[in-house]
Amino acid sequence: PNPYSAALRYRYPDERLLWIEEGAQTTVSIQEQSDGTRVMYLDGLHQANDSAFMVGYHSLIGALAVALHPNPREALVVGLGGGVTAHGVSAIPTVHVEVVELSGEVVRGAEYLERANGGVVDKPNVDIRVDDVATTSSSPRSATTSSPPTSSSRCTRGPARCGRSSTGSWPETRWRTAG
Repeated sequence: PNPYSAALRYRYPDERLLWIEEGAQTTVSIQEQSDGTRVMYLDGLHQANDSAFMVGYHSLIGALAVALHPNPREALVVGLGGGVTAHGVSAIPTVHVEVVELSGEVVRGAEYLERANGGVVDKPNVDIRVDDVATTSSSPRSATTSSPPTSSSRCTRGPARCGRSSTGSWPETRWRTAG
């Protein structure tokens, strides 16, 4: 048996493991509690869940940022986690949202929290970039005119295709378009 899965069973005995992926930076798991709440763990530590309180709180964080701006058109969300904050920002379809997430495994795991994040990974006004935010431009759109770093990766529709390309180079389609 996988030692990490065994440790999760020991640490969270009342939860059912739904999905797990070990990456270079972190191990992400999605578990389901007996009441049906889904929980995302990073390296065995709670990152996000789809409980009503957490969804309401993180949706509010995202929506508040957009509500405070007089004419929001672009937003940068650092870290996807369960995707609820990004979903709150993207609730206004005219706002283009770029999410920069360090781990492709987190993006793929967020698919299991779709009922909480509204399918943010596939929303037409949301782009997700797997990258280190320290190397990402502070303006979401400005990166479209510069040469991308080879350590980055672009997620296209569906988290199963999110992650570094086999050559380590930037995928051909850098920005997802609606449609």
